[in-house]
Amino acid sequence: MKRIIFVVLLVFNVMVFLFSNHLAVLSNPKAAAAQEQQDIVYVICVSGNSQQDSATPTPGEYLMEVKNVDDSTGADEVKNPPIRVIVIHQFWKTWWFKSLSLLAAGTIFLSLYRMRRKYIAVKINQGENIGCFFSRHHLSCREQEIALFLLKGETNDSIENKLFISAHTVKNHIYNIYRKLGVKNRMQLANLCRDFL
Repeated sequence: MKRIIFVVLLVFNVMVFLFSNHLAVLSNPKAAAAQEQQDIVYVICVSGNSQQDSATPTPGEYLMEVKNVDDSTGADEVKNPPIRVIVIHQFWKTWWFKSLSLLAAGTIFLSLYRMRRKYIAVKINQGENIGCFFSRHHLSCREQEIALFLLKGETNDSIENKLFISAHTVKNHIYNIYRKLGVKNRMQLANLCRDFL
């Protein structure tokens, strides 16, 4: 279990490290631009359909010059410094994001599967242990069956209906179970068998 938690935390840390640039851009692009003391515009590629749109620029860095046109002369005048445009992919569509997501999902699935198998194995072992405990005290098969019903909290009427036996027979079996195990009531039986349940 510790290994699985370690792997999930490692994958999470790798994802945070890889997404840090994208997360900074998405959270506050002005702060990132101020840090570098330049005018930076971040653009995230968004494509409406599955095919790459021809109008969508390829990821990378571009310099954009803003020109002012003088209406009187018709000449282009560059008045502003160039603006750096950084085009980035949608990180959730990249191969490494998908790979790490699959790895994290696989790790979680594997951990749940192992926990379930371990739980089933423990239950099987407990069932075998209580069977050995009852056999050591010379309980018959029917008495063992009724003892398990008693441990599950079943009433005498319920046991009678499930096993298709009379109420008198159920009482006789319960008396024999208590006598062989040296207990006087269901509470003492539950306390005696609590290590196996």
